[in-house]
Amino acid sequence: MDLELIKQPLIPPTTVLAQNHHLTTEQAEAMRAIPSTEYWEAMANELEWGRQWDSVLEGGLGDFKYFPGALGNVSVNCLDRHARKDPLKVALYYEREDGLTETWTYEQLTTETARFAAALQDLGIQKGDRVAVLLPNTPAAFIAIQACYRIGAIYSVIFAGFSASAVRDRLLDAQPKVVVVADGSLRRGKIVPLKETLDEARQGIGSIEKVIVAKQLGDHYPGLHVTYHADEVHMADLMEQTTRLAEPVMLEANDPGFIIYTSGTTSKPKGLVHSGLDFWWGLTRT
Repeated sequence: MDLELIKQPLIPPTTVLAQNHHLTTEQAEAMRAIPSTEYWEAMANELEWGRQWDSVLEGGLGDFKYFPGALGNVSVNCLDRHARKDPLKVALYYEREDGLTETWTYEQLTTETARFAAALQDLGIQKGDRVAVLLPNTPAAFIAIQACYRIGAIYSVIFAGFSASAVRDRLLDAQPKVVVVADGSLRRGKIVPLKETLDEARQGIGSIEKVIVAKQLGDHYPGLHVTYHADEVHMADLMEQTTRLAEPVMLEANDPGFIIYTSGTTSKPKGLVHSGLDFWWGLTRT
């Protein structure tokens, strides 16, 4: 079936897509015809690297590595390279259910990401440490994820609609040192008490040294009751106290980047560790 799909003729993009795409149909056809290693090398050459790879592919199915020896950082490719080129270009539009809107430039996102990465380092987070992210789809979530990439921490995004039991399963799996959580979120007009869910889920999990709370709803929603503990800090306070901007750590292309879960064939989801490289391919057309 896959081979049949590959053999199908390419469909030209719409006028709107064509205006924002730098490949012609003929160029796309030519790229499809080249060996897969040459194709991925062409894609990789559109990104920034601190060190080039020793080879494109090492090994085979079941035990292989793409671009072994290459050094780089996802946050640099998501943020820094764009901020250098056009710092005031809009990187992110955000709109919440209740109408709150925010606009972030590449310069703003890069600075806040580097600052939060420094704050994580000041909390003792180093390359290979795990950070759990229990946030809705907000700028804070993007900043937290990119900050982890920046310093080589392994992040585990936990869906904001999960029950305390499901959150606990993922915390037990990852054994994070730090959890980044929102006080609450809005979902279909209802308040989801994320911090309260975490309070229940984290009981007895000794790996957690610090909880960073992003006040997404705050005092605007009096029905949301948040209890704070000694090992918890507001994200805004942490950012205000941090003036240093973390430099990106150069990571090998196959270093672990994040944990994500499959539905699996059993009742319990399976956690998979992906390299940062898996995230990079989505950047080749940004």
